[in-house]
Amino acid sequence: MKEQHVIRNQHVLDTTFQNGLNFLPKVLNDSDRILYAEVFKAFGDETRLKLISFLTQAPACLCEMVDALGVANSTLSHHLKLLERGDVVKKEKIGKYTVYQLNDTHTVQVLLTLLMREENEKK
Repeated sequence: MKEQHVIRNQHVLDTTFQNGLNFLPKVLNDSDRILYAEVFKAFGDETRLKLISFLTQAPACLCEMVDALGVANSTLSHHLKLLERGDVVKKEKIGKYTVYQLNDTHTVQVLLTLLMREENEKK
């Protein structure tokens, strides 16, 4: 039989929380914590994962992504904005088109590597 969980007092909770922050120092800083939350949010949706997968092959404009993914323009615009906020994609105006590409940040590369590793382990 499992032991019953004992509710800890406030001092113990405060110490535990501070130890957790020290264990993961990236979450100590508010701006880093917000960025990481946005990055994980960006990777946390099926449509955004499809966009990320598509953009691993080449930069693309919105009209190309609409045609390739078969998703409404307004829906993709919303998802691309979340991907930008999470620093996963960046955009560049080229002529009359806005072209999106994956941001080559360390965090994005690590998450993509994890996704590829998961897939390779299944094979």
